[in-house]
Amino acid sequence: MPRTLAVMRRHTASCMGLLLCVAAACSERAPSPTASAEPAIAQSAPAPTSSASAAAALVRPSGPRISVVHTFPGDTALFRLRRALLACTDGCSTGTKDAPSKAETFIVDRAGSKKAPLFPESAWRAQYGRIESIFAERRRVSFSGSYPEELWANLDAPYDRGGYGYVAPLRAGESGWAQSAEGSEQKRVGCHLQASTRGLVRDDGRCDDSGLSVTARKLLPSLAHAPVSPERLVVLPEGGAVLLLADAYARLVGERWEKRPAPWKATPELAVGLEDGRVVVASGEGVHVVSASDEVSPLTLTASDAPEAAPLTGATSVRLELVGAEVWVGFEHEGKLKLAAPSESAAWKRFLPPAADPSKADPSKADPAEVAHAIPQPTNLSDACTTPFVMLASNDDPSYVFSASTAAFYGKTELQDATFVQFSRNGATYFGLQTKTHEQAKQALEIGKGAKLHPQLTCLDALGNIPDPVDPPKDVRVYFVNLAHSSMIWP
Repeated sequence: MPRTLAVMRRHTASCMGLLLCVAAACSERAPSPTASAEPAIAQSAPAPTSSASAAAALVRPSGPRISVVHTFPGDTALFRLRRALLACTDGCSTGTKDAPSKAETFIVDRAGSKKAPLFPESAWRAQYGRIESIFAERRRVSFSGSYPEELWANLDAPYDRGGYGYVAPLRAGESGWAQSAEGSEQKRVGCHLQASTRGLVRDDGRCDDSGLSVTARKLLPSLAHAPVSPERLVVLPEGGAVLLLADAYARLVGERWEKRPAPWKATPELAVGLEDGRVVVASGEGVHVVSASDEVSPLTLTASDAPEAAPLTGATSVRLELVGAEVWVGFEHEGKLKLAAPSESAAWKRFLPPAADPSKADPSKADPAEVAHAIPQPTNLSDACTTPFVMLASNDDPSYVFSASTAAFYGKTELQDATFVQFSRNGATYFGLQTKTHEQAKQALEIGKGAKLHPQLTCLDALGNIPDPVDPPKDVRVYFVNLAHSSMIWP
């Protein structure tokens, strides 16, 4: 294909906008985990509120009660395993050179809390005892995987102060802890507890809730055009979904996002969808349960499940914990770490759809990622053209990423139904914008000039040759960007 543009400088910043973008060979970024806030249980419920629209939510003054089931020292760390929690006391840290750790470990599930001698400090000391820097100070230990068949332990310690090399992870086996070169294969639990939309669509398939990503990716077009921020997504059964917002949430109804009021102030960062369609949300105002019929109820914590048990006051650092398929609540109270859970008969069961299984793919159907695209060459734009395409840039490198170029289109909501397209041909990569009208194309041309791109008006039906933008052909990738909220969703 002949060049239609001058080569532009490489872009490195991430792009955002309310547009669908199509791109090839673009790099992906994993979302950085963020620490959860330290909310307190709300003791005075907000007055019931309603919206004038039919999409109103009912905020109830009281809600479900759950009681404390386990109590640990305040310095206990919790780690999510496949079917249980692992509680590790003493900050879950090693000792120093001459003073071994006093940490104790417990396996916690619906059956109770069972002490298990799983702290692996002695194994690391046997291997690295001569390296003074490792045990010169207390080091944090973390656990992952499942118990007892695939439990992993990781030590947060470099070989030396220079940070050259790290201590190998341990894997528990029949003969105890042993080093393993397969540390990258550790299985994780509850990766999407933080309801990060980017985390959902970028899931790598190594987590117990990876099946949520299948639904999340199907929602990409809707998220890109959402009238509210698409940053915090909770996936629900039967294709349902909720976006968490400040003072509100938005529920997907058909193809529309309908906003409802909510009692939390800032956008919540922890939420879980349940099998019955409810959503459990943790925020600075405590824990709330959003029903499938949009009733929002505050959670009440009690010391026991006795009917006369009074609500606990002064709870801090309230967060959601995952115990197998169940959702519990963890919090700090009177210097202790406590875990509360609904009764077994009313257990909150996580919505965990199965992850995609490549082995069950239809062998008669070609993988779209392996099929070459059929995007034709662009031609000169004429009045008869019904598929205007603004070519913005090109580069000799097929892996070149133009995503930062979309930043010039932030806030241009009149172009929200336009689509960025990046595709490769004959060792080169081309980047442009598919518009609906000639007027949009002319506007995009001026924006491109202002951004010091190299825009040219052409005629090209790129979208018509991409059967599924969510699962595009080889050398093509679809970007979904919410322009109004400057939010890159994918990739």
